[in-house]
Amino acid sequence: EGDGDGGIRERAARSPNLSYAHRSAKIATSVPVPQVHCWGGRGRAGLVGCAMLALMWPDLDGDTILEIVQRGYDSRAGAKDMPLALQRSPQTDSQRAFVRSFACHVRIEIQAEDIGIYN
Repeated sequence: EGDGDGGIRERAARSPNLSYAHRSAKIATSVPVPQVHCWGGRGRAGLVGCAMLALMWPDLDGDTILEIVQRGYDSRAGAKDMPLALQRSPQTDSQRAFVRSFACHVRIEIQAEDIGIYN
């Protein structure tokens, strides 16, 4: 049943599919203001937003990316009035762990490309 994270916990342990993520980020950054949303606008939307930041700025670590997305989430009208359980984006611990892992994988892949491992 997981923790209500849409199955992210089970997938977090697996290596992220970076080619799919790269394509998604390329599409999202081709519009003036990309917008990402899920049903509640905090869990999966925050996760995708974090992944896009990791791909656009691979020098950022996962905690910095989480902080940036949280600041954006906190800037919404009424954010301070949300119940404590709904005040984080990404919402669950497993989603936040996935962001840290994904950011690390992105950095490793880019470093490997830079030194020619994939050439």
